[in-house]
Amino acid sequence: MSRHTAMLVAAMLIGSGCAAQQLPVASDNLIENGSFEASPVGEVPRGDVPEGWEYEAYGASGQLEIIPGGAPGCGEKCLKVTTGVSDRRSGLHGPMLPIDPTKAYRQSGWMRIDGKHVGGGGLYLGRAWFDADSNPVGSRPGVESNYTYVAGAVSPQEWTYYEQLLLPDGTPEDGTYRPDELPAQARFLRIWALSFEWEGVGYFDGLALEEIDYAAVARDQISDRLEAEAIPEVRADTEHALESLPEDSKVAQRATKLLGDLDALHRRLQAAEQRSISEWVADREAAAGLIRALQRMKWEVKIEALLLAADAPAGGQ
Repeated sequence: MSRHTAMLVAAMLIGSGCAAQQLPVASDNLIENGSFEASPVGEVPRGDVPEGWEYEAYGASGQLEIIPGGAPGCGEKCLKVTTGVSDRRSGLHGPMLPIDPTKAYRQSGWMRIDGKHVGGGGLYLGRAWFDADSNPVGSRPGVESNYTYVAGAVSPQEWTYYEQLLLPDGTPEDGTYRPDELPAQARFLRIWALSFEWEGVGYFDGLALEEIDYAAVARDQISDRLEAEAIPEVRADTEHALESLPEDSKVAQRATKLLGDLDALHRRLQAAEQRSISEWVADREAAAGLIRALQRMKWEVKIEALLLAADAPAGGQ
């Protein structure tokens, strides 16, 4: 299992609310005017961008428009980006947004295109990373590219929601980061919403960046997994079979340690103190291994108890 799991959703969704996934949000949307409601309907003036955005991508001009309508639950307007033969790249870059690389964030948004997509390229939603001095933070040593994507080169025919959960870099010492990680050196990010290397019309709406309460996410994930695997019942079966084993049995000792580890996990789930995201990630992954080990151990204990019961009459003669 990977150190983290990226939450990447791509689905056509109809319902209330701009975000399709219900996660415990710890902040308001950090992107100003992510649904383009603060901008007037009409063509964006040449050389200008919608309120809250920094500049038009690739230096193109005159390819942006605010139009009525938009993604489900995201307001009454959206951004339209038109690319053609003479200029197959456009879109928006946002301002530098301060972030904390030890926290968790969700980046999300809705996209669609008009008609059938032909050729390469498509719509991209992502971000670029920068350090405290506003220098790019490359994805690995010697590589200048400092951007990663929630979704890249997509061409959905209907409004489609994409999101990605970003967690702290689990191995900052190696100088690399994955697409679902916040680089340890990053202190700022810049949102990218691009129409790149194709000719057609694309739309963006409901673009968001939110801090997530990852402790609540991890608690729910671990608790749900324990319940789904019927661990309370597995534990009860194991404890019942343990009553038939002597304390010096190696199987009994291993089973007792596993049950102790399970107790410790439950205590951490119930504890109120603050813990780092890396500790919660470690617990989430440890829980999966503990579940597998306990399911195997239940049968080892039962078999050991049966063998002892079978030997008991011969030993008493």
